[in-house]
Amino acid sequence: MYPIVSLKIARNVRYPLVWRRMAGELPDAPAGSIVDVLDRNGGFAGRGFFSPTSQAVVRVLTFDPAEDIDEGFFRRRLAAAFAFRHATLGLGRGPAPGYRLVNAEGDGLPGLVLDRYGALIVAEILSAGFFARIELLRAIVADQFPGCAFAALADGDVQAKEGFSLPEPPEAAAAVEEHGLRFEVNPRAGHKTGFFLDQRENRLRLRDFAAGRDVLDVCCCSGGFALNAAAAGARRVTGIDLDEKAIALAARNAARNGLRAQFVHVDAFPYLRDLHRNGKRAGVVILDPPKLARSRADIEEGLRAQFDFHRTALQIVEPGGVLVSACCSGLISEEMFLDTLRKAGRRVGREARVFALSGPAADHPYSLHFPEGRYLKTAWAMVV
Repeated sequence: MYPIVSLKIARNVRYPLVWRRMAGELPDAPAGSIVDVLDRNGGFAGRGFFSPTSQAVVRVLTFDPAEDIDEGFFRRRLAAAFAFRHATLGLGRGPAPGYRLVNAEGDGLPGLVLDRYGALIVAEILSAGFFARIELLRAIVADQFPGCAFAALADGDVQAKEGFSLPEPPEAAAAVEEHGLRFEVNPRAGHKTGFFLDQRENRLRLRDFAAGRDVLDVCCCSGGFALNAAAAGARRVTGIDLDEKAIALAARNAARNGLRAQFVHVDAFPYLRDLHRNGKRAGVVILDPPKLARSRADIEEGLRAQFDFHRTALQIVEPGGVLVSACCSGLISEEMFLDTLRKAGRRVGREARVFALSGPAADHPYSLHFPEGRYLKTAWAMVV
């Protein structure tokens, strides 16, 4: 018998999060324990991790009242997630593969993201429930990926909201190979090791438009887009980022691959404005900023920031050039995102004609019951 979280509402949906405002008095149970969720009529509405200090007081793991949440449950769910990547998608091959092993709600494991970077497996812990089960995760990874190192990390805001404290991960530098390029990753580098696996397929696609052009990668992080542009034969490649460590990492990655690219430690907005004032243009501009809306309270501010990115970038794309703009905030819908691009174009007298929309790589599935899981939106546009 699990402790009970009783809801003030009827609930017949399979949405994986139970918000605090939906629940009545909470049980006296420790963070990370398993609880049952009952709706106001006493009907079973799910079973999952309890987080009494979070706005998401329950992360639902199963909607089947007969399914226990024990070690066997986690081994089955993780095995299914691994099989999808390996057997269905054909990932995991080569000497240093980089791909996502578990995508939280998209794999029925809300609160956990698991990534593979060659011989390093990194767990991003998003809930008290998985924090309490780090050693189980470590054991399962050791069974499935013998010889791989394991590191766990968590954002500081997540730790505060979920009520746990995770030590800083140890130094565990590794390398990942992607599209013939080799990149350094390190869980202590910040920004989830400094290499975003969700953009893998988009980085390859960029090569179709980079040859012979000047390419500017805004918020370049460890240089993923920039180095793919250089590998495709771009005339000149510049990457900019406000994170000094990211710039240093990008420069090391360029040297590792024998590619020429300039990386500049600078704030994007004054840099882009200076380019515009000086009449400088680029044939391809990539915008890949960090998450701009971390909560619903941040949506309006996030949309203003997205508008500003689009307004400044559109002014420096040469006529007939390509803008590649990404938004990784799940709370900002594709419609909202594209609306900022339309409005920014109207403001500066440029038009972005979108010829493709893409999302994350295929190893980042999302549940239709959790639309926020379709977080990454990338617009490919010709600018006139």
